[in-house]
Amino acid sequence: MALTENKKSGASTVNVVSESGAAKLREMSVNTEVYAEFFKFQGRVYKHNANVALEFFAQRPNTAYIAAAAQWNAAGFKIKDGGKAIRFTDTDGNRSELFDFSQVTANNPENQTAAPPIWTLNKDNANLVKKALGIPETTSLIGGMTSVVN
Repeated sequence: MALTENKKSGASTVNVVSESGAAKLREMSVNTEVYAEFFKFQGRVYKHNANVALEFFAQRPNTAYIAAAAQWNAAGFKIKDGGKAIRFTDTDGNRSELFDFSQVTANNPENQTAAPPIWTLNKDNANLVKKALGIPETTSLIGGMTSVVN
């Protein structure tokens, strides 16, 4: 567990990192190749914050899909018997368990090797995405970059 202080406000924040996460952070601080690999990994699990990405990068570096049990169930998968979650406790004390694709099995055996569907940004959902991200509707999302439309 690490304690950090916000220099502007003086407030302290507790960041909970496992031993494997802390070891991976130390490795990244001295090895730019591992640091670059972490950024590639974070790009694959972009829906999750850096703490979640770090824990999975440290413990299951080949992970491509991460979700809670309820999310897997909604997508047509269930946690395998003996499936091992990576557990998290946020700074508010809320606990969660996340599983990667290797820890689930499809409800329909014909879909077992099929990866879960991935959403894409399109004209039908762009405004919902902008709203969720706090981006003004007048902002254009082009090729992953944002630019303001006048």
